[in-house]
Amino acid sequence: MSAPLLDLSQPGVRERIRHTCQAFRSWNRCFGIGANKTGTTSLQAVAVLLGLRADQSVVEAAATVQALRGNYRPLVEAMAGFDFHQDLPCSQGSTYVAVDALFPGSRFILTVREPRAWLASFVRHYSRDLTPGARQEPWLFPGYVELWLRHSLLQEPELAHLEQGPLGPHHLADGEVQAALLRAYERRNQAIRAYFRLRPADLLVIDLSQELDVASIVRFLGLPGWINFPMPHLNAAGGEQRLVAGLPPIRLAP
Repeated sequence: MSAPLLDLSQPGVRERIRHTCQAFRSWNRCFGIGANKTGTTSLQAVAVLLGLRADQSVVEAAATVQALRGNYRPLVEAMAGFDFHQDLPCSQGSTYVAVDALFPGSRFILTVREPRAWLASFVRHYSRDLTPGARQEPWLFPGYVELWLRHSLLQEPELAHLEQGPLGPHHLADGEVQAALLRAYERRNQAIRAYFRLRPADLLVIDLSQELDVASIVRFLGLPGWINFPMPHLNAAGGEQRLVAGLPPIRLAP
């Protein structure tokens, strides 16, 4: 049974959570390694509310392109001041293997969704991002989404034809591309489970859409059970979000 939900809007509650997390933390870093559009922004909101240092914009901007090329030094340097990271580059490919070696003693959270619901969300979101003139996060350079998405798609041999020419929304609407995306999503999740099969304490697999509170994450991180609050369900499209009813907005990224 989960502990009663804390009222995070009350004075001193979040500070008490932060100090408790620091006192009981027994792991190096925590990484969200679920694919994009599996609730990764909601997971970062949980980390922020637990008092962990996290800034997706800093780490993603500094490390993603180099990590896709096999150079993880910028990721190590960017993580020096943070406790938690989710999204790129950790959401793609086998980056989690390198991260596991570079940050020994860390914990990993694999966020998942029902596969077809994930595919619909992924296609909808990135079709919008690939539309000419689409709004882009200010810390990312022009063409960033196309760069990492092409890199991901080209891991599937049947999509080799996407190496040439610009990517657009019509590519993600293609049935062959969608089928390849779905296979890659399920195959990667299976590979992550297999990689951690002998270290179950280091991996939490969780569907945040099915969670009413953060008790499962708190248990996984080895924190006292009295820490519990409603699971924030956020849309990654917004920079500033209201995490819990009655709680002032928290800036998740500058």
